[in-house]
Amino acid sequence: MKQIYIASLESIISDNIVVLSDPYFVNYIKNVLRFKEGDQFILKSDLAQYSVIFDKYSKNRVFLSILDKKENLSSVSEKKVVLAPALIKLERFEWLIEKSVELGVDEIQPIITERTIIKKEEITKKGDRWDKIVFKAMTQSQRDVAPKIFTPITIKDLYLDGTVVVLHTSEKKLTFDKNILENRAFPINIIIGPEGGFDSYEIELFESRGYIICGLNFPILRAETASIVALTLTKSFL
Repeated sequence: MKQIYIASLESIISDNIVVLSDPYFVNYIKNVLRFKEGDQFILKSDLAQYSVIFDKYSKNRVFLSILDKKENLSSVSEKKVVLAPALIKLERFEWLIEKSVELGVDEIQPIITERTIIKKEEITKKGDRWDKIVFKAMTQSQRDVAPKIFTPITIKDLYLDGTVVVLHTSEKKLTFDKNILENRAFPINIIIGPEGGFDSYEIELFESRGYIICGLNFPILRAETASIVALTLTKSFL
């Protein structure tokens, strides 16, 4: 059965009726998924999942009746993976979010580096848009629990538990592979730099915190491509 994720679902439920009025969700359900009267599917939020039936489409709104509700009992993954990518151009960063969600990332912690070229304000205003990106990716991947996306912070304020791997283009001593993560503590945190890479003092800061500095065994990749490659490898290693 088709599953759809909507972060703020509980706020639009009244008397076991779901009313969707956001044009993005309405268009997706009506014109992309092409649901019709009587069709049943699953609506998910972070709190619960609902079996619903499509009632009608009226005045640019979709009306759904709730047939059943189950509390979300999914727990946090024991093998949690956190991606900490530097902020990059908005369109590329949003692509990074979408693909990371599809690949099963548990948390995304955007970071601000010396060479970050996009302003924090441009990113923090996009919360609603990011919800829609997560909605699309969750619907595609059929995941049970949506990842958390945190407010961007500077490297100096970045303190991570577990194992932290920093991917650095000029680092040739270690190659990121299965051996890097063997018998390591969770969560696994993957830090990715911006266009132009990390400044030398940032690498020194990472080293002083005991983070693992290594490189991908690939040609130099765009920041968003490196993020997806690193996340894919990490998930395959665990």
